[in-house]
Amino acid sequence: MLPRKNKITRAEFDKVFKSGRTYNSPLFTARIAYINNTNAKFSCVVSKKVSKSSPNRHTIKRRVYSAIQKYILKLQPGTNCIIIMRPSLNIPTFDALDDSLKRIFKESKSLMQ
Repeated sequence: MLPRKNKITRAEFDKVFKSGRTYNSPLFTARIAYINNTNAKFSCVVSKKVSKSSPNRHTIKRRVYSAIQKYILKLQPGTNCIIIMRPSLNIPTFDALDDSLKRIFKESKSLMQ
């Protein structure tokens, strides 16, 4: 799981949705905004349309957060990202999430060199 300092608060959630840019992936939609923070912050949204079962939704969230943990130190400070999962037939694997996140972060130019 992510530490609390790397999670988006409710107040920041609205700022990211208003000022953020949208990036699409087959597994999810990412909304990325650059807000003056010292840390990169994230949030994951998994609706009931993705899975009716609460344990499955939480499994998806845990996989997303563990895939994000790999990139936290490599991202520019102030990067705020909301990941909205898309409905699919099965729970996405860690490797598929990791590949999609890497592609999105490169596309948004938020990875530090």
